[in-house]
Amino acid sequence: MTDPGQTAEEQIARLKLQEAELSRRIVEIQLRKEKVILWTAVMGLIAIATTTAWATATKAVTALGKGRPIPLIDNPPLAFFLHGIQATIIFFFVRKHRQWLRRIATALQEKAPDAPIAKKTLSQFTLGWEYMWYGWLVLYTWFTIAALIAPLGASAWVESVSDILDIVSGFGIWWCYLSLDVRSVNVPADLTRDRPFWRAVAILAAAAIGCIALSVTDRVFHIGYFGIVLVGIFNALGIASFTGRLGSHYIDTPRWALSLLYFYAMLQIFYSLLPLLNTKLWIPAVYICALLLKVVLAFVGLNMMRNGGLIRYLEAAESGLLDVRALDNAKWAAVTKAAAGASPLSG
Repeated sequence: MTDPGQTAEEQIARLKLQEAELSRRIVEIQLRKEKVILWTAVMGLIAIATTTAWATATKAVTALGKGRPIPLIDNPPLAFFLHGIQATIIFFFVRKHRQWLRRIATALQEKAPDAPIAKKTLSQFTLGWEYMWYGWLVLYTWFTIAALIAPLGASAWVESVSDILDIVSGFGIWWCYLSLDVRSVNVPADLTRDRPFWRAVAILAAAAIGCIALSVTDRVFHIGYFGIVLVGIFNALGIASFTGRLGSHYIDTPRWALSLLYFYAMLQIFYSLLPLLNTKLWIPAVYICALLLKVVLAFVGLNMMRNGGLIRYLEAAESGLLDVRALDNAKWAAVTKAAAGASPLSG
C-alpha cells in the first residue's frame, strides 16, 4: 500500500528499494539452490568413488602396501611440514576472499541494482571460488594426516582418497570457469539461459566420476598410471581454462601472473608422475611450487576483487558484451562508437 502523505518521487524510491530487496532475496534463494545441487553432486562423487575404492580394495587386499613408491609417505616429516603449511595458508586465503566477495556483492547491489545477470553470476562464481579453496583445504589437511600415518606403511587406499579429494577440489575450478565463460544463470525473461552451464556441469561430473574410478583402480591394480595421470589432466585442463577467463582485459590480470598460472596447470601432471621421478628431489620441489602458485592465484583473485575487474566483467556480461555472437552489425557499431567516444585519444 502507498502512503497518501508521500510524494510520487518518494513512493517511486520506496518501490525501488523494495524491488532491490526482492531481487537480493531471489539471488539468495538461487544461491541456496545451487549450493544444494553442487554439494549433492560432490557427495555423489565421493560416495561412488568410495564404493569403487572399497570394492576394488577388498578384491586386492594383498596388493596394498606393495609395488610402486607412494609420494605421500616419502620423507614423512618434510611432507607433514609442507602440507601443514599449505593447509594453514589456504585457510587464511579462504577467510580473506570471503570478506572481499561480500564487499563486491554489496558494491554491485549499490552500483547496479537492476542487474540480475551480474548479481546471480557473482553469487554462482562465489560458490565455486569458495568451494575450490575449501576443497584444497580438505585435500591438504588429508595430505597432512597421511604424512602422520606414513610410518604405518604404504597404503593404496590413502593414495586413492587423495585422488578423490583432488578431483573433488578440481571440480570447483571448473565451476569457476563455467560461471564466467558460458551463460550460467537464468532470468525471468529467459528461463533456459543457464542450460549450457548445467549441461557442461553434467558432462564434467561424468568425467570426474570416470577419472576417480580409473585412478582408484590404477592405485590398486597398477594399470600403468593411466588412471592416475587422468587426475592430473582433469585438474590441469580446469586451471588452464580458468586462467584463460582470468586473462580477459575486463578483469585486467597482470600478464606475468597468467604465465605462472598456466605453469601451475602444467604442474598438475607432475603430481601424477611423482612415483616415476626421484621423489626425494621432486616431492619438495613440486609441493613448494604448488604453494607459491596458489599464492599467485590468491593474488589474482584479490586483485580482480579490489581493482574492480570482477565487477567490470560482470557488467560486461549483463550488457551482453561477452556474448559476441548475439551482437549484430548495428549493435557492434554502437559499441565501438561508444568506446571511441570514451577513449582519451578521441577528440
